Amino acid sequence: FEHATAVHEDAATIYLFGGRAATGGALLSDMWAYSIEDTAWTNVSPSYGPSGRFSSTAVGYKHIILVFGGLVNANNDSGSLDASATNQLWAFNTATMAWSDLTPKSSPAARYGHAATIKDGSMYIYGGFDNKQRFADAWKYDIALCFIGCQVSSAIGGAIRVYKLASTD
Repeated sequence: FEHATAVHEDAATIYLFGGRAATGGALLSDMWAYSIEDTAWTNVSPSYGPSGRFSSTAVGYKHIILVFGGLVNANNDSGSLDASATNQLWAFNTATMAWSDLTPKSSPAARYGHAATIKDGSMYIYGGFDNKQRFADAWKYDIALCFIGCQVSSAIGGAIRVYKLASTD
């Protein structure tokens, strides 16, 4: 439960990442693909990828599934529920079945329980929590520019400020 899901419309596939095990609550880091046409699940987890997490968000854009934030184990113990918020941004390439860490050097504060959506090639993130405060901010992550130099926007007091970031390579 508390996993992240996103749709790859062109492939008629729903991707499900992470969450917590129903028994014991261990954090999960597996990626599953559900073929709408075949009505079947397939585990597509590569050996390298993000650590287990829950309360993250995911969006699909072309052949990329982006996963942002969530709660990860603070002490790297998969059986522990000592969780802390993260601001990691990971991309799962559905063509190569490989993960890439796209976390910009400057990004939104670590958070979980936020909302995310996709529009015109940008991922929008709103709100969330970090165990100390509730956020009421909005961020825009331009997916196409990310592979060149990453562009993240922050909504502050109704105005949007755009920050050009260094390449994540």
